[in-house]
Amino acid sequence: MKKILSFLLVIILSISIIGCSSSNEESSNSNSEIISSKKIEEICSNPDKFRTQDIELYGRVSTTPKHEGDDTIFGFNALNNNDLTNFIVATKNGTTLNKDDIIYIKGKISGSSNGEILYGRDISLTGIYATDFNKTNDYIKDFAPSIETKNVDKEENKDGYNFGVNKVEFAENETRVYIKVGNKSNKNFRFDPYKVHLIQNNKLIEQSYNFTSNFKELNSEIMPGEVKEVILLYEKTNPKEALAVSYKGDLKGVKEGAELFSTNTNEYELYVDPRDEKHFFYEIK
Repeated sequence: MKKILSFLLVIILSISIIGCSSSNEESSNSNSEIISSKKIEEICSNPDKFRTQDIELYGRVSTTPKHEGDDTIFGFNALNNNDLTNFIVATKNGTTLNKDDIIYIKGKISGSSNGEILYGRDISLTGIYATDFNKTNDYIKDFAPSIETKNVDKEENKDGYNFGVNKVEFAENETRVYIKVGNKSNKNFRFDPYKVHLIQNNKLIEQSYNFTSNFKELNSEIMPGEVKEVILLYEKTNPKEALAVSYKGDLKGVKEGAELFSTNTNEYELYVDPRDEKHFFYEIK
């Protein structure tokens, strides 16, 4: 564990030395500017250029933190346009941190750092010395706040298969669709989130996923009497234009021996009798 202390000292010394050497010089790299997530790509392409620069970021603790006394280091994923960017962060008093915590950090860029102590291999990452951090664990509020929300509150029941859309949220880089599924029949049925299609301007909007959101995933089997809700992520859409949500649900669920080989995909696929499908379609203006 002595590696943790030595790693932390290297980061602090690199910040101090560079800070002192540049204190009497004009620099385009002045730390009077606080860097945010909008410059992540630029920072990570040349971290030494931004050494000693102040930085504030939301992100996820991506590794199990390593501790020695008050010293802590951990991997950190900052979300940038749905791409996860890796940092290595050192801080004091980080004993309360756990893997997958979403936190807001304030600190200084320490330049290029070796991540071998965390990842077990020689890997160059951007280092940050965090002078302060706060747990948030609120992905929507801190990462992707809603620019506009359309409340839909529509649902239909077709032979016991209940499917509805509660609302749609539009964020800077994604669209969130709040889905409600219920089973009012006396048999189990399947829910397949990948069959929930979002349409705008006659084009299918791709579903997206990021590890920071931590939205719960539904078990595909919905039992009689169950009502479940899920948030589905899609690529960015225009809130000023109409949307549609389309879904085909399989009422009878999975049957024994219902798999057929598909020559198109070279894979086994579930066969669903079209008579058992229930089609739901909602226009959102």
